[in-house]
Amino acid sequence: MTAALYARVSTQDQNADMQLTELRAYAARMGWAVAEYAEKASSVKKRPILNQLMADARLRQFDVVVVWKMDRFARSLQQLLANIQILDGCGI
Repeated sequence: MTAALYARVSTQDQNADMQLTELRAYAARMGWAVAEYAEKASSVKKRPILNQLMADARLRQFDVVVVWKMDRFARSLQQLLANIQILDGCGI
């Protein structure tokens, strides 16, 4: 099983290491291989790393997506539901 680990920070000054450390430890406990997606984004709407994760999901590059907090994965409930529906449709 392969897990996509997605981490996002909101500013260029922040670092995703805290999120990734926790996500890596969880994946290791589960015995999963990992693919990491770490994004530095501000208030801009473009999130190229998330877009890459979703494109890789369509190619079934991984089996599960793991995030530190839901607000890191989506900026609204509507976006969260849309992303989950896409992932579900991909068998993830």
